[in-house]
Amino acid sequence: MSLDINQIALHQLIKRDEQNRDSLLEPTETVVEMVAELHRVYSAKNKAYGLFSEESELAQTLRLQRQGEEDFLAFSRAATGRLRDELAKYPFADGGFVLFCHYRYLAVEYLLVAVLSNLSSMRVNENLDINPTHYLDIHHADIVA
Repeated sequence: MSLDINQIALHQLIKRDEQNRDSLLEPTETVVEMVAELHRVYSAKNKAYGLFSEESELAQTLRLQRQGEEDFLAFSRAATGRLRDELAKYPFADGGFVLFCHYRYLAVEYLLVAVLSNLSSMRVNENLDINPTHYLDIHHADIVA
């Protein structure tokens, strides 16, 4: 598989607040596997079409980032704040983890934005004990673009 991560950021979105990372994620093997799975899941779903208004704050921030005038982390923070403000308008909306990933897959450039939930489950360890574990629910991502 030819998936190359350029930049990746992760923030926690709480309905009326957010928690931002101070640095980008390193594209470790685990991170690359996660992005590959997100790409696969997103590619398999039916998609709606939309676009940003040229004057929108997000479009302007993205344009600055693409031109190298704003770094990827600042772009992801601004977009997470805007998403938080938008989700606060809806009583049914929950928070989650917001992932921003600029990557290349088979010579095509992508910007993936996904809101993921953290779920709890159980796992069996090498001693056959049952322990709690948490994982990102990639297959049921709420918002993916």
